[in-house]
Amino acid sequence: MLQRGGAQKVPSVLYVKPSLTNRGKVALTWPDPLEKAFQETCNTLTVTVSHGFISSIRGKFISWLGRGLPSDTRGGAASESIPLNLLKRLSNFAGRLERIDLLALVKNTGFSPDLVFVNDIDVAIRDIGKFGVPTCFWVNDPHISVDRYFDLQRVQDYDYVFVSQKSFVDTFRKRGCKNVSWLPFAVDPAYFKGERKEVYDISFVGKAYPGHRRYEVLRLVKENFGNVYVGRERQYDMGKIYLSSKIVVNRSLRRDLNVRIFEAMAAGAMLITNRDADGLNELFEENIHLVCYESKDELISKIRYFLEHDEERREIARKGHEEVMAKHTYQVRSREVLRRVGLKTPAAS
Repeated sequence: MLQRGGAQKVPSVLYVKPSLTNRGKVALTWPDPLEKAFQETCNTLTVTVSHGFISSIRGKFISWLGRGLPSDTRGGAASESIPLNLLKRLSNFAGRLERIDLLALVKNTGFSPDLVFVNDIDVAIRDIGKFGVPTCFWVNDPHISVDRYFDLQRVQDYDYVFVSQKSFVDTFRKRGCKNVSWLPFAVDPAYFKGERKEVYDISFVGKAYPGHRRYEVLRLVKENFGNVYVGRERQYDMGKIYLSSKIVVNRSLRRDLNVRIFEAMAAGAMLITNRDADGLNELFEENIHLVCYESKDELISKIRYFLEHDEERREIARKGHEEVMAKHTYQVRSREVLRRVGLKTPAAS
């Protein structure tokens, strides 16, 4: 699906993103706040990649492989009876059968990009270097699997690789990628507009599987405190929950710097998260913008303390909110991308 956005002449960005599909049919276009940020300041042509049957089968293989996560994160028994090496070979073979001919797709539109930016699609693009302009790939989930980015998406073919988790920058560089740098997640401020109402003492929106540390953290929180919201919500509803929360608790799956960290502070709630999240201390100051914990006892004692000290909690939440809105929106990230590839950066609105 092609879609035009923005009106400015310079720079022009060809933006490629995934969509949720069902055997090749688009079921839902994945909401992409970085795409929106480019559209606000650039002449943007969006290509939505709908994966076909082969990709869906490969996805099932990867799911069976656990996508690099321990089996207990899924809440079920380990799949030791599955021939893992065979499944991996089959999934990689299936993935190599799919190549998106992006050049041919865009050729007849009359669009002449200054930059090709690919947001973590699951297939490779044929002849990506023939565009004659800088090409970028944003790796969203290196903490889940690294191999698939080289075997299936062929990130090594791009001029620039952006990685969401800082500790994986060297990994991608050592495996042959050029111009690798850290590009963390961020927020779209549109999801966090509205009046703050402290309805919930504590909240968490997202996935939590029995047997994983996140599940245990949330179970412990619910056992110790009464006014707690835990659930899975759509993006806008997530924003409303966080706008209604005093504290948002977070636990990374594999030390990843997840988007919840930014979302909680964007909503003006006080965030408490695991201290070892990848690159956290380079973006935020503990006890200034957020609160951190290592042990379960430390988590419970700090939540109890800040529920009893409203002024301190609200001051940390205020500073965290200001820091995120100033430095960690997708508008900021889009300008960072343009600057790093050497293109003229549009003035901030």
